[in-house]
Amino acid sequence: MTAGGTLTVTITDDGADGDLAADAMRLELIPPGLTAPEIDVQAGATALTSGVSNVDLGTAFFDETLSQTFTITNTGTNTLNLGAISLPGSGEYTVSSPLGTTNLAAGHSTTFEISFSSTGVAGPVGGVVSIVTNDSDENPFTFNIAAEMTDVLIIDDGDAAYNSVGNWDTQIFDSRYFQDDGQTLNFGQSGTATWDFTGLAAGTYTVSATWYGYPSPSSYAEFNVSGVGPVVIDQQVAPNDFTADGADWEILSAAVVVGGGGSITVTLSDSGPVDGALIADAIRIQRTGPLLAAAGASSTSAPSITQSDLDSVVDAALSYWESAGLSDAQLELLQSVNFVLADLPDAMLGGAAGTTVLIDVNAAGYGWFVDGTPLDSSEFTLIDGSLLAGSGSAAFGQMDLLTVVMHELGHTLGLEDLATDGTLMSDSLDVSERRLPTEDDLDAFFSAISGGDNPLLD
Repeated sequence: MTAGGTLTVTITDDGADGDLAADAMRLELIPPGLTAPEIDVQAGATALTSGVSNVDLGTAFFDETLSQTFTITNTGTNTLNLGAISLPGSGEYTVSSPLGTTNLAAGHSTTFEISFSSTGVAGPVGGVVSIVTNDSDENPFTFNIAAEMTDVLIIDDGDAAYNSVGNWDTQIFDSRYFQDDGQTLNFGQSGTATWDFTGLAAGTYTVSATWYGYPSPSSYAEFNVSGVGPVVIDQQVAPNDFTADGADWEILSAAVVVGGGGSITVTLSDSGPVDGALIADAIRIQRTGPLLAAAGASSTSAPSITQSDLDSVVDAALSYWESAGLSDAQLELLQSVNFVLADLPDAMLGGAAGTTVLIDVNAAGYGWFVDGTPLDSSEFTLIDGSLLAGSGSAAFGQMDLLTVVMHELGHTLGLEDLATDGTLMSDSLDVSERRLPTEDDLDAFFSAISGGDNPLLD
């Protein structure tokens, strides 16, 4: 208050539901220079200590969002001024709901919200959140925040997204099964088990199953993967494609493409020549990542190609694979592939699902190089082991359609993306670049599928 001012305190009976008592009021002067703001921050109902506290948002699936609301209260005696809120990471964290005010009177509060969402590499992302204030001993106010993105979803037989109909027996407290439980359908009984993955981010997914393999189960277990069709598994043999999440898994489909908000449904039933018990345990999907433009989506939009443009390079792609030494069954499989032009999301160049290959209409905005003479690669020069198009080439600045078609045919054969750069099955591609299989690559590729691991070849 200013000098000579008046402070009045009143008490009234407005809304009173009992007797009122009027007694003494005490007024204490706070000397000039002793008033100060004081910041108090809470994450939900948990009080935070600057420089000490940790906030864990949990684990989100690819492109899923996790959020936390924070409350700032000025517990001091002067106005608390709030400045910029700095976040860790590379865009995974955002202030999804800003501060209600940046000037807090004594005793007042405001809120803000931090959200986490990632479409990058799976794993943890964390660091320091910093809030600029005029609190003399807490400027900035800091705390650690952490979250993790996973590209894996698992539905076990005990989960809500699993459903079984028929005469299934439930096995519990049995360590032979994923999370110690499973369901079995005895020989001669009828039933269907269903695993539903819904609300998925757009992309390409690998679908895998686990079960306990021993002589009694059926050697013919027909799983059906939506968008792919039936996949027959011998459940007398334990899954052996890979080990993850504490279990051994068998790949049912290496690449299932879904649109944003899409779903993958897997069913297991007594269809076909079942000769033993069927086992329903866990199904695992992993977003494997389609072939992407290495620099992300282009800021411009190139013209779309036509279906005839796409078809014109398919024969050349098949010729390259044939010359690599495909078996008759493998070549027949590739010849059955249906190529479809589609407007794929973001930086996605292509994706494979069973015997369907999707190709983006304009190469994520960069435009496609449709090679009229794809078997000679005359538009490219071999530089340090890479085929690159110079500025005078018709292929310069564009994505090579032949490379992408060959890459997706590799997925149809059962090959996985490679984290290493510069190979045909690398998970990203630069403009002005062509990739062809080398002898060493092919040895590794075909040794992986020589045992018939791709169910499409059965």
